[in-house]
Amino acid sequence: NNFSKNIPRPPSIPKATSLPHTYMGEYLEDHIRKVVFNHVTMKEGLDANEARDIADSIILRVVSSRDRITHVEPRLKRWVQAQNMSVEAFRQPNEPSSAALSFSFPHKSKTLLVFQ
Repeated sequence: NNFSKNIPRPPSIPKATSLPHTYMGEYLEDHIRKVVFNHVTMKEGLDANEARDIADSIILRVVSSRDRITHVEPRLKRWVQAQNMSVEAFRQPNEPSSAALSFSFPHKSKTLLVFQ
């Protein structure tokens, strides 16, 4: 079969278990495994060994973590002020009350992947 010899081999794809661990990923993975174990034993009626095999097959990894800043659009800023809402909720923790409001929110953006 000459056709199959001309097809390039795909690059090596890493296994889920080879991806690095994080504390948050381990915590969430343990929690999800407990929930799955309880669900499979209670609702599906499987015995503990089968349920443990299913729960242990779940792998969770945090594959991206970024510090981000989201800026509020001026239109939303005007709307908040027009509604007489407390603009103190938009003030940064160390920002003096006399400072102009920046209407931006620093946060972390994380990407989680779950494998089975």
